[in-house]
Amino acid sequence: MKIINLTQHAIAVADENGNIIRTIQPSGMVARVAVTQTVVGDVDGIPLVETVFGEVEGLPEPQPGVVYITSTLVMQAARKAGRTDVVSPDTGPTAVRNEQGQVIAVRRFQC
Repeated sequence: MKIINLTQHAIAVADENGNIIRTIQPSGMVARVAVTQTVVGDVDGIPLVETVFGEVEGLPEPQPGVVYITSTLVMQAARKAGRTDVVSPDTGPTAVRNEQGQVIAVRRFQC
């Protein structure tokens, strides 16, 4: 199976002991969800915007034997559109984090 990383960051994958066993480099292509924001008011003088998410952009057509890694937002939009070849890093409780709490590796993907 071929994995194509459509994020801007390398994705480190760790085993159950937290050892990095694989790093998937960015492909140079980035999939995104189109966003429109409209100012709808303010909260104590701070602008309040309504955010509307649109279509997925930059996601290649499905290919046999290929899985695409994207952000969770892109993955969710693609899955709603019927794509089963899109996953995102699971940065939840199983992720490996450094002392500052930043994710340095994931142990699994999510769909």
